[in-house]
Amino acid sequence: TSLTIVVSTIISVAILNRQVEDFRAQLISLGESLIRITAANAPDKLLADEDLALFQLVQDVAALDQVHFVFIADAQNRIKAHSTTSQNGTMAALPPDYTFLDEVRQIRIGRFAENEKEYLFFERPLTYQRIEVGMVALAISQEKIVAAVAGAQRYILFLTVVIILFGVLM
Repeated sequence: TSLTIVVSTIISVAILNRQVEDFRAQLISLGESLIRITAANAPDKLLADEDLALFQLVQDVAALDQVHFVFIADAQNRIKAHSTTSQNGTMAALPPDYTFLDEVRQIRIGRFAENEKEYLFFERPLTYQRIEVGMVALAISQEKIVAAVAGAQRYILFLTVVIILFGVLM
């Protein structure tokens, strides 16, 4: 019985940890894709001072429910378009409580917490003909990961109890 409980618990914890890693990898992949698309479409609009086009680009990306905010800043680090319009014209800065995680193909990935919620933060320089003309940044909520992990925990707990009961009966 003890062996069944220990083995079931170890397997359950390993499965849950793997699920968390998979969910986070999917979220990072989404963030990388969004920032690449935005970075590909923004430099010419930024150089031409097409604020309306930049704003529309930012709003299109921010329309996804997992995106907390997105902004495009010029070479002087001044925000030209932000999903929260009150931030337009302010200076871009890293979020408070920011922790750097990794850098992949010019995309810096970090995380931060705000109002007891966890976010992944992505930033990438904007280049036009190999000249840096600004930057794009976005934050993605990890709420879906938290909800998915909670669901997985309940399922794995149920499965573990069933396996333990089955092992005890055997």
